[in-house]
Amino acid sequence: MNPTARQALILGWLNRAHPHAGGMFESALWIAADERIPCRGRMIAHAYREICSVLMNEYSSNSREVLGDKLNKFIAEFLKLGISFDAASGASPEPDSAPVSVPQSFLKAAAVVARVQTSTDNARARARAIFEGISGRHGSRPDVGPTADRWFRMSAFFPKWAHDRTTPDVQMMEGQFKQEVEFFEETLSSLAESAVSNLDSLDDILEDANS
Repeated sequence: MNPTARQALILGWLNRAHPHAGGMFESALWIAADERIPCRGRMIAHAYREICSVLMNEYSSNSREVLGDKLNKFIAEFLKLGISFDAASGASPEPDSAPVSVPQSFLKAAAVVARVQTSTDNARARARAIFEGISGRHGSRPDVGPTADRWFRMSAFFPKWAHDRTTPDVQMMEGQFKQEVEFFEETLSSLAESAVSNLDSLDDILEDANS
């Protein structure tokens, strides 16, 4: 495997700033270079999805953790109602009972869970946070909105292909897959370049970020 200059820059940055993501990126490059490996497209998609997750969790809050807190509160409010729908096996269904009043605290908890679970704005905001967080560490950057939105769409593309079970591998790695990989590398190289003018200066940046 002979990485391009762009891939080498990305690999150097990820290995020092996000070692797990660096390992995933290197694995993807080895897989892409060896046509003998079956299901290459799916494994590359898995690797790139993981890198997206690493960056997302590094620079923004984990939406699943946020939902977990809200869901726990919803469950607690439900249990307070003392309602049970359990029935013995084989029992005849009961007719609908009279409406039951529920407290406003339960309705509020349910509304919060529904809003967080169905909101795509939250995921878009987390994508934006990646670029805002990195630019905040490493100098000024123009409006990151368009790039963040494009990254958001890309981060949804790779999980889809990672779990595709029908598309032939050769077909999968053509067309949009190539375009997404190109955008992925272009964006990561841009982040790497903005992070360091040379890789030796990254140690000082990381020390400042972790202090």
